[in-house]
Amino acid sequence: MEVAKLKMVLLLFAFIWLVSASDSHLSPKGVNYEVAALMSMKSRIRDERRVMEGWDINSVDPCTWFMVACSTEGFVVSLFLGKNDPKEGCTTFVFLTRR
Repeated sequence: MEVAKLKMVLLLFAFIWLVSASDSHLSPKGVNYEVAALMSMKSRIRDERRVMEGWDINSVDPCTWFMVACSTEGFVVSLFLGKNDPKEGCTTFVFLTRR
């Protein structure tokens, strides 16, 4: 279980790096790097409750997606990931924030 948590943390750091490396929403070729990074992360997460079902690769604005928070300028600045573990009897909340 610890290996899975480590993989998730590394994946999330990679996502933050990808988002922070882009200077704007769209590249000269029209690619939204924030959408691409989020979709890459989504493809590596088991979403049993389908909470990321509304995430769309063709979307121009990921700020409208569930669990995504954006700055007033329209850039993705944080993600909310929650986990409900019945064995532990509690809910764990993880917020990823870009400063």
